Amino acid sequence: VTYDAIQVRRGNELLSDPQAMQFVSSYWNAHGGYDKEKHNYVPIEHYLGGYLSQYKCSRKIRSVYIATSDRENVEKEISILGSKTGKGKIKIGCTTFQFRYPAKRSTKDRSLSSCAARYSDTVTSIAQFIIFRSAWSFVGDVNSDIGRLVRTFRLKLRKEKSGGDKKLVLLPRTMVALGKILHVL
Repeated sequence: VTYDAIQVRRGNELLSDPQAMQFVSSYWNAHGGYDKEKHNYVPIEHYLGGYLSQYKCSRKIRSVYIATSDRENVEKEISILGSKTGKGKIKIGCTTFQFRYPAKRSTKDRSLSSCAARYSDTVTSIAQFIIFRSAWSFVGDVNSDIGRLVRTFRLKLRKEKSGGDKKLVLLPRTMVALGKILHVL
């Protein structure tokens, strides 16, 4: 199954990361002004920006896994971008997408002891990492721990055309939503 993956960080995840907040404030300053109280996120439209241009008028339904701590608002933003075409499918432009999210924690899970909750969060993080690493394309934040790990695992060795040394390059279809790609020597 071919799928794409998007990592959307919001709220406290970004507020605790000064490097990521620089990108958040830059985004909002370029779009009318930054207000620290209101703008502790970057809209899903930014994450989808370069990604959508790859799939102009695709007949194939694109399956997209979105990992976020703010599922409710991300779903609202996506519904504004396109029109619903059926069970969980949204048409944006002339391509139909089916967005998938991690399972919501039940109220029972929220009341688990801190050890059990940490275990559950760790298993979820590992599963998300595998999903991000294996996705056809990945859009995410390279400032987060998991984003840096994904970036590292989406590198491959490529031999120089001149027949010289091999160098590490990012796999195609790895896009950065927040942060900058560091050159790997």
